[in-house]
Amino acid sequence: MGYSINGMDFKVGNETIRLYPIGALSREFTKQGIPRDTQTIRYWIKCGIIPRPIFFLGNYRPKKMFTMDQIMAIVNTAKECKIRQGMAIADTEFSKIVHQKLAEINKKYIK
Repeated sequence: MGYSINGMDFKVGNETIRLYPIGALSREFTKQGIPRDTQTIRYWIKCGIIPRPIFFLGNYRPKKMFTMDQIMAIVNTAKECKIRQGMAIADTEFSKIVHQKLAEINKKYIK
């Protein structure tokens, strides 16, 4: 089953949140002028450049899902760090900053 790039609403505790697949994160990077495909984002997660998502959907090969505030934190951090094609991420503070920002955002979802 594919998950809509426009997101899907899910009930978490007493709150309804909208979750988006990696494709939505990729699309937001492209909208902001720093295109990154889904394979690059999966690689970043695997290597720890960005944190593993805290939301997963499905049982067989669970899909990594993000909230819009998580997506925007990742993309805005990339913009702040001036990430661009051909630039080594290791030469920036991107990973450190994005881990800090997502840890703060994730506090509201992890009780």
